[in-house]
Amino acid sequence: MKKILFAVAAFVGCFLIACNNTGNSGNNKNISTSRDIFNGIETGDTTKLSSIAQDAVDHGGPYGDVTNGDSIKGMLAQMHNHVKDLKIEIINDVASGDYVYTWNKWTGTALDSSMGFAPNQPFTTSGVDIVRFRDGKAVEHWGFVDQKDVMAMRARMMPNATTVKVTVGDTSANKKDTTKR
Repeated sequence: MKKILFAVAAFVGCFLIACNNTGNSGNNKNISTSRDIFNGIETGDTTKLSSIAQDAVDHGGPYGDVTNGDSIKGMLAQMHNHVKDLKIEIINDVASGDYVYTWNKWTGTALDSSMGFAPNQPFTTSGVDIVRFRDGKAVEHWGFVDQKDVMAMRARMMPNATTVKVTVGDTSANKKDTTKR
């Protein structure tokens, strides 16, 4: 009886150990690293940017790709020369394989127009950032800004621009008579 009880206990123990899912540990580490980078951007603490790889590429640079980890870190550190009271709220983030997807909202006050915001005006923008990781380091970044925020930025930058109303779909004024006679 003791042998059977021992065998059952050993089987249950092995089963529980096998069910312990550690497959997400890399994903969780990448999410944590991504959050650290966002925190470094928000606070200006460049030590939190140390997980950006030396051979990294930021595909969302202001004038195209920014290559080299030091160049990317420098660009991110410069942000505080153009924005005051920067806050970054992470709405949600998820990891899949080597990628972390972060939905976020940025608020602050633009000090100049270098980032596309009207100078001396508060701003709010949201978007999704995608970061690819390799060996715990960020190696690629893509950023996508909510289109309504892009349009609002343009409107603030060009206050005298004419507003054009666009109607999508068929309206009675746009319909052509296509019946055969």
